[in-house]
Amino acid sequence: MSNQNVFQLAIIGILLVCGYIYLLQMASRRAPEYIKRPFLAVVLLLAYAMIAGPVIYIVSSLGSTEMLLFTLLMLMSCVILLAAVYALFQNWCHINKGMLTLFIVYLLAVAYVTIFSREYAKDTSVFIFRTDLVSKAIRTHSLKPVNHLLQNVAMFIPLGVLLPFVYPEKLDAWGHVILIALMATTLIETVQFFLLLGQADLTDIVTNILGAAVGFLGYRIFRRFCPQ
Repeated sequence: MSNQNVFQLAIIGILLVCGYIYLLQMASRRAPEYIKRPFLAVVLLLAYAMIAGPVIYIVSSLGSTEMLLFTLLMLMSCVILLAAVYALFQNWCHINKGMLTLFIVYLLAVAYVTIFSREYAKDTSVFIFRTDLVSKAIRTHSLKPVNHLLQNVAMFIPLGVLLPFVYPEKLDAWGHVILIALMATTLIETVQFFLLLGQADLTDIVTNILGAAVGFLGYRIFRRFCPQ
């Protein structure tokens, strides 16, 4: 087994564990008090295994860890999207409508750049790891090989800045920003893949999330020195 497959399997394991922990936390908040947490954890684990197991088996039968990782990210993104929409309607009265409008305009701009402005691509493979770009940039002492990665980082910095302003009381947290960034970038890669607009590249997902984290760090610094 290659190092790349080991890395992909490690990410798959992390995603499965994080998905279960996230669902357990959500269920624990909404479960009646008479239901004990250990009992809930076991029942949820069984249900989680019954749903995730067949999906993993079917995708694994294709013989591609890339496709399995892609499928898990798509499923996680769908869950995050549903949770985000539910939270949006639940907290509609407390949301900053102006910042929400600005955030939606930003998302539409990103969708235009990454989807609607792209043409048909011949290479539509799944999750190409471009670790060679960083080593090439170091060897050549030039940022040109990693321009695409830097653009991906820059493109998602506004997400990390704008999202907390939409609802500071709830969205001012690293976890929320990372999850929303993961959802957004995975949905972009999914659309690109199924519409034959390009590769479903894990490198893009990682750099987009890094950009959102940089943006959120900037937001935190701004709030620290310019409190309301």
